[in-house]
Amino acid sequence: MNNIILNIKNKVKDSKVIIACSTGVDSCVLLDLCIKALDKSQIIIAHVNHGVRKESEIEEAYIKKFSEENNLTCIIEHLENLNSSNFEMIARTKRYNFFLNLAEKYNAKYILLAHHANDNLETMLMRFIKQSSLKGYAGIEEETKFKEYTIYRPLLKLSRLEIEEYANNNNIKYFTDKTNNEYDHLRNRIRLDIVPLLLKENPSLIDAVNYYNESLLGASLLLEETVNNFILNSVLISKDTIKFRIKDILTLNDYLLKEVLFTLLKPYNLSILQINEIIKIIKSDKQKIVSPILENLNLVKEYGNCIFIKKQLKELKFNQKIEAEGTYNLLDDIKLTVNKNNCYFTTGNTFLCYNNISIPFTVRTRKDGDKMLRKRINKKTKEVSYYTQKVSDILTNKKVSYLDRLNTLVITNELDEVVIILGLTIS
Repeated sequence: MNNIILNIKNKVKDSKVIIACSTGVDSCVLLDLCIKALDKSQIIIAHVNHGVRKESEIEEAYIKKFSEENNLTCIIEHLENLNSSNFEMIARTKRYNFFLNLAEKYNAKYILLAHHANDNLETMLMRFIKQSSLKGYAGIEEETKFKEYTIYRPLLKLSRLEIEEYANNNNIKYFTDKTNNEYDHLRNRIRLDIVPLLLKENPSLIDAVNYYNESLLGASLLLEETVNNFILNSVLISKDTIKFRIKDILTLNDYLLKEVLFTLLKPYNLSILQINEIIKIIKSDKQKIVSPILENLNLVKEYGNCIFIKKQLKELKFNQKIEAEGTYNLLDDIKLTVNKNNCYFTTGNTFLCYNNISIPFTVRTRKDGDKMLRKRINKKTKEVSYYTQKVSDILTNKKVSYLDRLNTLVITNELDEVVIILGLTIS
C-alpha cells in the first residue's frame, strides 16, 4: 500500500482531488490512502445517495460525521426518481456528471475512483458476453480523460481480498451493500457465480487479469495508431462527406478494415452487422451503388471511390424562368448573371461564361429522360454531325459524383430542350 500512497502523492501533487466514496470497502480504503498521501485541504469527498436502500441514510450520516471529525470537505448528491429499467446506466451518468461539476467547482484536476482488479475482471467478462472492441475487452484503464479532467484509479491492480485485508488490519470502517448479492444484474451474477469458479481454476487469476489488461491496452494503442495513420493518409473528411478510394482500403486485412470503418462512423454507433453490410458493398463487383445506412447517413460507391454522405439525401426541385437581364440567386451559393447574349455562372470559386444564350430561357433541375443535342466532328474529314445524348450519360462520362448530380441544374429553351448543363457543357 505504501507504493499506492506514493503513486497518489506523485500523481496528484498540489492539485485538489475529487474522491468518490460510497462507504464500501474499496472506496473507504481509497479515502484512507488519500488522507495519508495528501494534505486534507486537497481532498473533496463526493458521496452519492441513490435513495434505493434504507441503509443509504445511515451511510450518508457516517460519511458526513467522518468528514467533520477529520476536517474534510464532503459533498452529498441525492439521486431521485430513478425507477427505470435502465437504472444502472442512468445512475452512472448522473454520478459522473456530479463528479465533473465538483471538479469544475473546486478546480480539481483529478477524480479518483476505487475500481480494483476484481471489478476489472467482471467488466472484461461482461464485455466478452455482450461483445466489444479490442480496447473494450481490455477492461478498465487506470487513467482516462473525462473532458479536461483525469479519472485516476489507484487501486486497479489490487484484488478485493487485498483491499479487505488492508481495511481489517487498519480498522477502517466500511459498509456492505446487500444488493451486491442479488441476482438482478449481470455483474452480480458474474461476481457471485463465475469469478469464484475461475479463481478456483487459477488462484493467481488477478495477476493474469492485470497482465491481460496491460497487454490488450498496449495492443489497442498500436491498433489505434495504425487506424489513425490510414485515415490521415487515405481518407478525405469534410463537413458532409467521408471519402476514400476502394483500392486503398482493400489493402487492409478484414480486422483493420472493420476498425477503420468503426472509427470513421463512430458518431453513428453502428452495429457489427451494419459494418459487415458496408464491407459487402465495398467488396461488391458492382461499380455503382447507392445505399442508405441510416436516415442521415448514406453510402455511395462510384468511380472507384466509397463516399459516406453525412446527411439525408434529397433530390432538389428548382425551376425558374429567366425573362430579363440581371443576377439571379439559384441554389445555395449558385448565381446566374444574364447580360445581353452572355450567361455568367458562378458557384463557389468556379466561374463560367456561356455565349449566345437567348432570352427567355428556364433554369431547372434535371429530369429523368432529359436529352441534349451534341456536336461531333470527324477527325479525318472534319465533317460535323449532330446526335442526341441523355444528360445522365453525359454526367456519367464526365464522372460527376452522385451528390453533385442531385444538384445539377440545366438551362432549357422555350421547347424545354436542354441546351446547357450548368458547370459542365453546352449543346
